[in-house]
Amino acid sequence: MAMTASHGAASLPASSSLSASGPPYADPSAPPRLRINLEGCKYDLLRTICQEQNYAIDTERWQLCWWDLGVSMERLLSMEGYQKINHFPGMEAICRKNHLARNTARLSRRFPNDYNFMPRTWQLPADYNDLKRAFQAARAPGKLPPTFIAKPSQGCQGRGIFLTQQLADIEDLQTSMVVQRYLPDPLLIDGLKFDLRVYVLVASVNPLKIWLFDDGLARFATVPYAAPSPENLACMPMHLTNYKINKDAPGFVHSDREDMGSKQSIKAVLARLRREGAPVDQLWHEIGQIICKTLLMIQPELASNLRAAMHDAALHGVQESPCFEVLGFDIMMDRQYRPWILEVNHSPSFTCDQAIDLRIKRAVVTSTIDIVMASTLHSHADYASWERAQRSQALHPEQYEGFRQAIAQFAQHTRASQVRAQARAQQDAEATRRRSQFDRWQTRAKTTYARDWSVAQLYQAPPLAALDYMERLRRAEQRRAALTAARQMNGDSGSRTHLSLGSAAFTFDNTEEDAKHGSSAAARAAAAATTSVNDGSGIQEYTWAGQ
Repeated sequence: MAMTASHGAASLPASSSLSASGPPYADPSAPPRLRINLEGCKYDLLRTICQEQNYAIDTERWQLCWWDLGVSMERLLSMEGYQKINHFPGMEAICRKNHLARNTARLSRRFPNDYNFMPRTWQLPADYNDLKRAFQAARAPGKLPPTFIAKPSQGCQGRGIFLTQQLADIEDLQTSMVVQRYLPDPLLIDGLKFDLRVYVLVASVNPLKIWLFDDGLARFATVPYAAPSPENLACMPMHLTNYKINKDAPGFVHSDREDMGSKQSIKAVLARLRREGAPVDQLWHEIGQIICKTLLMIQPELASNLRAAMHDAALHGVQESPCFEVLGFDIMMDRQYRPWILEVNHSPSFTCDQAIDLRIKRAVVTSTIDIVMASTLHSHADYASWERAQRSQALHPEQYEGFRQAIAQFAQHTRASQVRAQARAQQDAEATRRRSQFDRWQTRAKTTYARDWSVAQLYQAPPLAALDYMERLRRAEQRRAALTAARQMNGDSGSRTHLSLGSAAFTFDNTEEDAKHGSSAAARAAAAATTSVNDGSGIQEYTWAGQ
């Protein structure tokens, strides 16, 4: 299978192409060309390729790890300098539906003419009010009711998806969902909706190196298309092209030909569109552009994550990227041949149910390994010539360099804004904590000192002034405790109490009446010996006026 740069202009040497039947099995007695860890891979295709290509399956001394799930920073940090793994940390920023929607919406506000390739999408419940306004605007008199597709944020294979034209179907949802505007005028072939599963290899993120495989899968719906209406909204095989939804439908067509049936090759579909007069070259070029822009959107984050990992001693000084990733872009065209990205899959399925699956997916995997492990698989002399050929074919999107820098600056500005927002949130939390603390002090003061003075209302006071007043209350409580302690020391009826508070000294007579009511002349005299001063801050300051 040939691969092209993301604009579709070049291909790998013909030696990378494979027939549907595949090469004969390698000589098992020959030393292995590569050691691959498939411990976390469920696909038999990878094991078949290892036998065909004389790759050893090794979970200990592996050179390449093919993992179905995402990779954590901890796993990346545990790798040796010669090892590579098939995921980048942070790729979920475009591979989770809610993250893709948020990042695309964020950049579409900054670059509206460049990030307009995804149907408008809302995250629920956060964007519910905005979605409600969009519903109301679209249901204006004279307009057809809008149609929306609701998807689980982390779902796959069509699970949990439904169509709706009623806001009531969405407003009671309790789970995290994304709601996407239904593409109203999809391109049809033989009256059926279809989308393209485009395979993309990200070989490096700094610099960004992207390979667009020049073939893939075109997946067809199995019920002839009709505009959405209340009567057909529940007909998923009409509106959705997911293989999982359509494979058991009565209209699913199995075919050994790649230009017929419910699953066809992208090359066959593009050839048919070309015969019908469609601008296929321009379409493929635009597909490459929107894929590049999607990856440029998160390139700063991916590069930052990788730099952090490569500071580890085992990866320090490694020239090649320790990560690569095969992504599955789901792309649909409208009747104007404009491509739209529906979602991005970080672990596209490598299950082979048909001959077309085996041919295309085998070529994707073998070509990927040949690219990312070229220095290991080729001799020194062969690798030098192979590398020159690769450099002329792989896309290093320098034509987007200015755009990439603008995105990086925007990302940096966004991060700075997030830092400022976090600082403001921390300040607000601290102010709330202080206000709560002050309220507790105020309640306590009103109860404790009700017989001595009335506490001023401080809700409009500056926070520092309020804290200062709280400190005064604390000191006053200490004084009161000292008064109580002195009274208890000389608590006999008729005894005298002498108390020194700073420069103020008081001598009081304890009476039987005081003892009866649990009070003392000291407390009464202390209250009488205070003066109230308003310092202009809105706080009534109570100070001792001892003589």
